[in-house]
Amino acid sequence: MGATIIKKGNSYRVRFRYKGLRDLSINFKNLEIARKWIEENEEKYLENPNSYHKWLDRNRKSLKNKGFFHKFIRNEK
Repeated sequence: MGATIIKKGNSYRVRFRYKGLRDLSINFKNLEIARKWIEENEEKYLENPNSYHKWLDRNRKSLKNKGFFHKFIRNEK
């Protein structure tokens, strides 16, 4: 399916969904940041999704404090 952006209230949800890979959803404060995040991170996610999930877990607090996103949602398969 790929990367999608959905407006949810005052934020935007980016969802990476690919057949055979774990889903990833992140809520961002604005559309510009969400689009930039997709451009910079979609390839990294496709290269190694499990490693990318672990990286986000380790850096979730610092990324949230920098204002990148409201919350991180992990969708387990």
